[in-house]
Amino acid sequence: MAERDIEQLLREYAARGRRDVPPPDLEQGILKVIAGGGGSRSRMSLRRELLLSGAIVLSVAAIAIGIARFRHPVQVIPPITATASASPTISPTPTLTPTPSSTVQPSPTVTPGGTDTSGWPTYTSSSWHYVIKYPGTWYDEGISLPGTEKWFSNERVAAPLQMDQKGIWLTISVGTTSPAKCGVPPTGGTQIISARPLVIAGIPTIEYEFKQAPPGAEYSADLLAGVVHQGQCYSFNFATMTKDTSVIDSNLGVLNAILGTVRFTG
Repeated sequence: MAERDIEQLLREYAARGRRDVPPPDLEQGILKVIAGGGGSRSRMSLRRELLLSGAIVLSVAAIAIGIARFRHPVQVIPPITATASASPTISPTPTLTPTPSSTVQPSPTVTPGGTDTSGWPTYTSSSWHYVIKYPGTWYDEGISLPGTEKWFSNERVAAPLQMDQKGIWLTISVGTTSPAKCGVPPTGGTQIISARPLVIAGIPTIEYEFKQAPPGAEYSADLLAGVVHQGQCYSFNFATMTKDTSVIDSNLGVLNAILGTVRFTG
């Protein structure tokens, strides 16, 4: 192998960037060149020249690698820094302002039956300590002697027998009747049509609707209820001159409204 051939192999070896031991053909070629230059050289000298040649080759390879890296620099990826996300902003809860309640207007006096009694005339008994209202179309018929009975009527008459078929006569009686008989219809010739619970002046009682024809008396249909207050029986009797309860039934709302206005004052 000629010297120029060895030089060519060294260039190719350096171009490939090799750093390991040179291939055998290159090493043999170098030995032959050295041997051709002088047979008196010792093997140790040959080995030193070979190592020197290898060092030269490695230097050339290192220079080639440095040039390649300079032309194609390695990109350094910066480390990724985690960015903490901002916490969401919490809006304050709105303050609720209470709406002022509207002023409740007082309602007129209405009985359970739905009748407005606020404009009715009022009767007050100073002797028996009670108050009662009656419709403006009714009449105050006076009081009995010694004052234990009070009368009202929806017709201007002097007595119940003077009423026509639409008349209603109210008698309020105060006495010492036993509680068991207070506001209870008479037994002789009486037919009870209905008995309903009722409250008068806050006192529970029974309201009776009945027909009666006592011997020697006129036939009538009545509505009766009574309560006991401070040992006295207060009886409220609505009488008609009819043989049926049609007048009572058609005016039942007004009659119960009258009973709903009763108040005791003592």
